[in-house]
Amino acid sequence: MKGYASLADNNPSGKPDGSGGGAALLIAFLLLLATPLLYTLRHLDDNRLTSFQWAFSDGRFERTLLYIIAATCAAYILSRSDTADRFPALSLFALSFATAVSIFTMPEVIVDAGRYFEQAKYLKIHGLINFIAEWGGQVRPWTDLPFVPFMFGEIFRLLGETRISIQVFNALAFSLTTVTTYLIGKQLWDRQTGFFAGLLLIGMPYLLTQIPIMLIDIATMTLVTLSVYFFIKVNKCGGAGWTLIACVTIIFTLLAKYSTWPMLLILPLITFVFYTGGVKSSIRYSAVVLALTCLMVAPFLFYKGNIIKEQLDLLLTYQLEGLGRWRESFTSTFLFQTSPFITLFALTGVLTSIKRRDLKFVIPCFFLFFTLTLQVGRIRYLVPLLPMFAIMASYGFLPLVQGRRARRFAVYGVVGLSVAHLYGGFYPFLKSTSMVNLQMAGKFINSLNCPEIGVYTLAQKDSTGNTEIAVPILDIYTDKKLIALNERHPGDKKDAIEKSPLRFTWDAGLPEFYMRARASRINIALIISSEPISGAPEFLPESVDAGQRIKEFAASSGLFKYRTLVTIVGKDCHNAAINGGNQLKAAQTAIKTFNTRYD
Repeated sequence: MKGYASLADNNPSGKPDGSGGGAALLIAFLLLLATPLLYTLRHLDDNRLTSFQWAFSDGRFERTLLYIIAATCAAYILSRSDTADRFPALSLFALSFATAVSIFTMPEVIVDAGRYFEQAKYLKIHGLINFIAEWGGQVRPWTDLPFVPFMFGEIFRLLGETRISIQVFNALAFSLTTVTTYLIGKQLWDRQTGFFAGLLLIGMPYLLTQIPIMLIDIATMTLVTLSVYFFIKVNKCGGAGWTLIACVTIIFTLLAKYSTWPMLLILPLITFVFYTGGVKSSIRYSAVVLALTCLMVAPFLFYKGNIIKEQLDLLLTYQLEGLGRWRESFTSTFLFQTSPFITLFALTGVLTSIKRRDLKFVIPCFFLFFTLTLQVGRIRYLVPLLPMFAIMASYGFLPLVQGRRARRFAVYGVVGLSVAHLYGGFYPFLKSTSMVNLQMAGKFINSLNCPEIGVYTLAQKDSTGNTEIAVPILDIYTDKKLIALNERHPGDKKDAIEKSPLRFTWDAGLPEFYMRARASRINIALIISSEPISGAPEFLPESVDAGQRIKEFAASSGLFKYRTLVTIVGKDCHNAAINGGNQLKAAQTAIKTFNTRYD
């Protein structure tokens, strides 16, 4: 019971069991009111991926309202139980992992996944030593650092080249982040602050959409959060063990993404807070961590110095200048993509900390300083610091709502609202984009008795992106050997490409494992285009038996310029287990089976 009692901290109301039906009705009213208000103001959401204007069209808003009613009722029922209070870390891990697993069927909706897959596959094929040696050479990193693609590659090497293995990794990373967020809140204040912070992290629907896709943002968020937690432990406790763990975690964070470098300025801020708070040894401990970190990361920086310099030059010219054109408003980020309640709680936390003169609050408030000082105008670039935002919100939430049950109802309600937005709008919308065609095509060709699949890409009509990047994204979904059949074709878009957010799709190019020589003719070819293909595909190379159209995948939301429609053509597949007249019959059976399952 000792652990349970500690979760009742910051409850000056003297009402251990809640504050009565009036508070519950007010909380339910606000939860049910929020989404209709956001829907009414949806024209203010300019997010480039999951805007409310797009996600809640085509009847999704009405369905979402039903989900919200159900989620609010579930939140109220759960608030009557103190089971999660007794086991906060386990509860956070289980809830976040279950939520992540439930949307694994979401397609890869961001083309950056293609380059991360390429890097991971290179490591799986050629090994770690060759990956490090060729990073910046055959492994073309664009503006990426190597640690997370290295992790993806090791997962492929150990568990096989499957998408589900990366998704499970991301789900575990996200779940670990919710637990670490709880631990940070507990270290700075108490268990209740930490527990609600972990829950509020799940209350950000945009963040949930990033878990199933093969990007590095979720893993980077985990590393940043772990770095903050271990550095707090070093400042509070010292010791060789905590120091070494903190150093290793910080190094991994530095090698995950360049944006983490300014984010880690939170670490000297932690030292300042603890030193001012009376922990005079914190400067000594922090200096040791800094020295060891520099010593351990220096060999890599020296070995790859020229490549890192080129990447930083690109970030400071092309990327920094481009942010002004690609930005999203703070209104979008803090009202629609996270939660208006979380934003309100965070702002209340700022006022509460000033009133209490609580210097420790400046640690999570670094999120606000980072966002406003650098004018970070895209939520994707804020993902690694969102746990700090959740801690800010939890700190500000506690004075607003009194009573354990009322607090649980409110926070569970925010989580339920996030999940309702996810299932009602964001998730079905993202499954309606043209990127789903690659997912469905990958499943289809897996059902064919053909080891090699040719892939021919046609130029995008309206987008400045290179269709070629769709080849590795297709590869995420299939175990077939893909063979690129054509060269890139920038056409008359060369000037636009220089300033395009998809410029990397041209600069990177396809790796050699899609360019291997073919020993025989291609029996099945997959054509990726931005528009439907009419007539016979006469543009295919002579090595391809074009044959008949086998299958087409032409789903499209019509909202994005970059589109991936798929047309599959061919005759039959050579397979040791199939011969003679049975070849065509086997292919037709596979097509019929697929149509039954997926049409």
